[in-house]
Amino acid sequence: MPSQLEEAEIIAEDIIDDRPEEAKAELDRYTTRTAQRTHHKIKAGSILAARAATEYVYVAQDMRRILLVAGALIGLLFALWALVVVLKVVALPFY
Repeated sequence: MPSQLEEAEIIAEDIIDDRPEEAKAELDRYTTRTAQRTHHKIKAGSILAARAATEYVYVAQDMRRILLVAGALIGLLFALWALVVVLKVVALPFY
């Protein structure tokens, strides 16, 4: 299984072989852009963008689970409060 760097090199070679003028223009654009800015922009079709998109799916799923657990815990605390304080099912010695 090739590493991400090897995959990027293979893709870059394919681009250069198929469209050398466009590849040179893109390289020139990239070197000019990186010299002017310090933060990097991710291209929409890049490998990194695809991996980031799948990570965002996992983050969204995790956030839903966190909110579900938090809601369940708040509901449980409210139910226990209602049983102990309002309905006095369990007699507390200090209450």
